[in-house]
Parts: sequence; structure tokens; C-alpha cells
Amino acid sequence: MERNYGELATIGLALMGVTALSTGLTTAWMLRPTTEAQAQAMPAPTVRPATQYVADGKSMTYRVRWTVINDSSYEAWSEMQVKDAWVTMFKVTMRRTS
Repeated sequence: MERNYGELATIGLALMGVTALSTGLTTAWMLRPTTEAQAQAMPAPTVRPATQYVADGKSMTYRVRWTVINDSSYEAWSEMQVKDAWVTMFKVTMRRTS
């Protein structure tokens, strides 16, 4: 029985392509803009004052926004300033469990 490394490489490349495509689609879905109804339904966020993080001689301006979703949950957004815009670093949804 002879091994065909070309077939293994093709299968590996196909799996890598599927992984890259699914990752891209998931990221696009998560970062899609909110609809008008979603934007109106959410209350205005509480924005904390911006502050500086300094390490190794470099600084970064960041802030946190808190948005109430309902009586038992809220979202916390961590954002950093890039030029004149605020860019989301990460978002956490907090839910009351008891």
C-alpha cells in the first residue's frame, strides 16, 4: 500500500479553509450593526470617564460602558481610543444567577 501525501495535504488544506471560512462568518455575525429596533430598545449606556494605562513607556486611553439589558443582566464594554474613535476591545454580559 502506497501513501499519497498529496491527498493528505489536500484534506488538510480543505479543513483549514473550512475553519477560516466559519471563523470569518462567525466574526461577521457577531460584529454586525444593530437594527433600528434593537438600538431603540436598549437604554442609554453609562460611560465611565476615560483613563490612561501606561506600561513600558507606552500609553493607551480606555474607558468602560455599562448598559442595563433587563432587571437581571447588563453588558460591560471595554473600549480603547484609536485616533479619534473608540474601538471595542471586548464585551461581557453579566447575568444574575440567584
